Amino acid sequence: REASFTATDKGGSCGSRQQDGGRILKSSPPPKPKAISLDQTEVFATVLFAEFLKELSAITQEHSILSYIPVEE
Repeated sequence: REASFTATDKGGSCGSRQQDGGRILKSSPPPKPKAISLDQTEVFATVLFAEFLKELSAITQEHSILSYIPVEE
């Protein structure tokens, strides 16, 4: 990543901290992510897996129903 980000202003000048809406933002080190507890991770994974299984069963049910419809030629 770059050390700084320069947003160009409408006047085309740069180098000042703030001028006509243009800014030079010094990037700070990214904040450390919060540690997520193992219990929260397990609950999230369980819920996500359950939702995935519901979607998968809906797709397979739709496929099984549509496979019995004769195709007109």
